[in-house]
Amino acid sequence: MRIVRTLFQVGFVVGMIVVGLRWKFGGQALTCETYCPFGGLETAYSLLTHKRSICATSEANFIFFLGMMGLVLLAKKSFCSWICPLGSILEWIGRVGNRVGWVWEPPRRMDGILRYLRYVVLVVILYFTYTIGDLVFRSYDPYYIFYSFGNEAVVWWSWVLLAIVLVSALYIRMGWCRYLCPLGAAYDLFSWAGVIKPVVDPQVCTSCGLCEKACPQAIPIVGKTRIRARDCTNCLECLAVCPKKDAISIGI
Repeated sequence: MRIVRTLFQVGFVVGMIVVGLRWKFGGQALTCETYCPFGGLETAYSLLTHKRSICATSEANFIFFLGMMGLVLLAKKSFCSWICPLGSILEWIGRVGNRVGWVWEPPRRMDGILRYLRYVVLVVILYFTYTIGDLVFRSYDPYYIFYSFGNEAVVWWSWVLLAIVLVSALYIRMGWCRYLCPLGAAYDLFSWAGVIKPVVDPQVCTSCGLCEKACPQAIPIVGKTRIRARDCTNCLECLAVCPKKDAISIGI
């Protein structure tokens, strides 16, 4: 399944690069924002109150957001590890950092506190977006900066922010996703209730800890029977590294 997931990731990354380049050079009107589910949340207030979307968003973004909600309720945050073209890039960079021994894992308590930062980011973005009526997050959004190839709201310090996000992935696994991603924060409650999730058989598991070391989201797994963690993306890395057959499986 690791190969299948990698093919999904590569396909969506390449597809978004093509969309970005065609938009930059005038080949099409579609942009990376066209396919952004977070844009649906940003424009939700305007759609519901004024019957119109804001800036480059549209009703399609809102539909994507609702569709994603359904996916999260079904299979947790699978979007993040199978589809998200920014998450894939950060995961690949993190693998490089892990191989050269640069990855640092914050203490469990610190990690838990830092994960609340993304809720602050989410509230700040939505507050200013709804009050100003514009996509104020554009210049700060690593997804937009990366896949727009410098169009419109991207300024010089936007590239600095993107560089920080990319370089930090060498040292902290999925740091942006774990601590700052507003879309991840928006779906946390639904992810906790996700139906399809990793299941651990305590009679087979030896508590070796290899699954926790391989988890891109640094989720505690040893001692659990069902992985309800809101950050689980069903990436299946825990299954791939587990030395015991059927100790970990995907179940309902």
